[in-house]
Amino acid sequence: MNSDKQGRAMCACGGSSGAAPGAEPAAAVPQCRCRTAPRAPSPAQNITAAIAAADLTGTGFLRLRSFAASNAQPVPDVIVTISQRSGTGIPDKNVTTGPEALSDDVAIACPPRSYSLDENNRTVLPYAVVDVTAEHEGYDPVHVAGVQVFDGEVSLLELLMIPVEEDETAAYTVRSLPEDFDIPTHKLFEGGESSGPTPLSACRPRILDQPIIPEKITVHLGRPSANVQNVTVSFRDYIKNVASSEVYPTWVGYTKPTKTNVSNSDYNIYR
Repeated sequence: MNSDKQGRAMCACGGSSGAAPGAEPAAAVPQCRCRTAPRAPSPAQNITAAIAAADLTGTGFLRLRSFAASNAQPVPDVIVTISQRSGTGIPDKNVTTGPEALSDDVAIACPPRSYSLDENNRTVLPYAVVDVTAEHEGYDPVHVAGVQVFDGEVSLLELLMIPVEEDETAAYTVRSLPEDFDIPTHKLFEGGESSGPTPLSACRPRILDQPIIPEKITVHLGRPSANVQNVTVSFRDYIKNVASSEVYPTWVGYTKPTKTNVSNSDYNIYR
């Protein structure tokens, strides 16, 4: 905090904290607003309050599938810890992805389905929020925060396991920090515009004679300038993942999928 010519402490907001001791009265200066104006709660505080407001009487399911990020080959027997967000008092769950690299469905306590069907709900988070940590020898640990699980729905979390880098000239393995992924609050609950960019107004439309739907798509795991990996995934998976970020899975009625059906058409997918 700086001072003006009369020795009054000046805040960055342009207000004064009062006259300096022994100073003559001078022209009025707006009082500092930082100490008097209530501060708006941070997004993290809002989400914590929204989680605490839920009664968690519903049940959703989390399914985990693990595969190598480099070649999409299954990585079996990954050890996974599932932690429900603070304030719920629910203990951690420990599971593995088993020999097929696909876990059994893990039951997660979550808010009733009715909250996600109320389009005006901005108070009670309509889904459970869990954090997932995955570990396997020979791979970097993976941490995914903010996985969303809805009442009566199955969320499929696909774990991209990145092999540990081995230094052939040294007698040790270079182990990096955990790969961290943070899923933001759902746009429908947060409010505002869609997560997509504003369409260009001066672009030239191009109409194809027939629609072309690719089988695979290469995705850059970060911002365009970030030095991160490119992974090739199913285009169908990619579209499903994007849709999971824009609408609630409870808005579409379907039968709960079985574990043998891994077509990804019936899941709320997170990758």
